[in-house]
Amino acid sequence: MFRSVFHRPLQNLRVRWISTSPVARNATAFGTGAPANKNASGAMKEASKFLDSVAAESPAPIRIEGGPSQDTLSVRPFASTSIIRPYEFTLKSRQNHFSPFKRPPRVGPPRDEARQRDYFHQLNLNPVDYACHPGVLNHFMSPMGKINSRSITSLTRKSQRRLGKAIRRSKKMGIMPTFSLRRQQGAIPSTYAGAM
Repeated sequence: MFRSVFHRPLQNLRVRWISTSPVARNATAFGTGAPANKNASGAMKEASKFLDSVAAESPAPIRIEGGPSQDTLSVRPFASTSIIRPYEFTLKSRQNHFSPFKRPPRVGPPRDEARQRDYFHQLNLNPVDYACHPGVLNHFMSPMGKINSRSITSLTRKSQRRLGKAIRRSKKMGIMPTFSLRRQQGAIPSTYAGAM
């Protein structure tokens, strides 16, 4: 991964910015590829050899204990045409920062996974038969009375289609309210639960 950067001699790299650090002053003269003195070119060759040997000794991916759930950490390689600044050698600056999904995926699970999670499919039950049982159908609805999508219910396509049919049928018959969940008898409403 690091070999592509240090494969060519470092003396050929041009310094594009003025630096007051002694390393940059000794490495090359500003704007030219010629070394400032012979000691600097020897030091650069030694640094290049050292970095090549380190890259050859550790081809394994970087692992961090207690880090992300993945076994390996994705690290961006250095570009051969860019200038490398000192802070870019830190692991934090080289990591690929992937933002996690902020919302669940819009599609449901694959067929095999849905068959394992779907109780209607496993027990060979038809959700339409439960149109008169709102206690069963409440688990597949949002608090506002909307039918949850397949990505939330994790049902198979067939069961999800039949479940929607059962919920709509139950609402048309007046068994379930149209714009909210059915309140269970004897339950304390959530607005009064904190007052007691």
